[in-house]
Amino acid sequence: MASRRIALLVVCLLPGITMSAQGIIGACVNATNGNLRIATSDACRTHETFIEWSVAGPAGPQGPAGADGTPGVSHQMVGGGAAINQTTVYAPMFGAPGLTINESAMLVPMAHAGTLSNVRVRFRFGPGSGQSIVVTVRQNAADTGLTCTVTDDDAICSDLTNAVVFAAGDVISVRGVPTPGSRNDNRFWWTATFTP
Repeated sequence: MASRRIALLVVCLLPGITMSAQGIIGACVNATNGNLRIATSDACRTHETFIEWSVAGPAGPQGPAGADGTPGVSHQMVGGGAAINQTTVYAPMFGAPGLTINESAMLVPMAHAGTLSNVRVRFRFGPGSGQSIVVTVRQNAADTGLTCTVTDDDAICSDLTNAVVFAAGDVISVRGVPTPGSRNDNRFWWTATFTP
């Protein structure tokens, strides 16, 4: 019966344990029998010594470095534009000031290797009823599979399916080919995704 009362006493005392704001627990140690009781320093009796300890132990050693994460995918937007009338024109990577029918003057070298995709083209206005304009990305002065066509009054086209791999140093241009009866004084702008 006595042991049961002692157990109940301990259970009742434990919820009363208090600690300082720094997480320090204090106790009084009986110098005669070594018994310890949780208390503050001013509560120790003449035959007791006050001690204290931290709830948290010392910091452990730094763990090993984790594995490198998966590199993210870097996308860049490139584009250009040019004026277009009723003749074939070429646009460089960053745009041309006016009507340009000389492709060699519009070739821009690629600074880095990568893949060009998601070509989108917008014209000032559509080519007109029964007319069309074909826009094609060219690599080293040769056609690629990146191409789209506007017809009639449509002013927007895109190729979101095909892609072209460029090596560093390859040259790029974009060609616009209108039908002879297309509207004059038009202009187009193109953009694409470049992934190094």
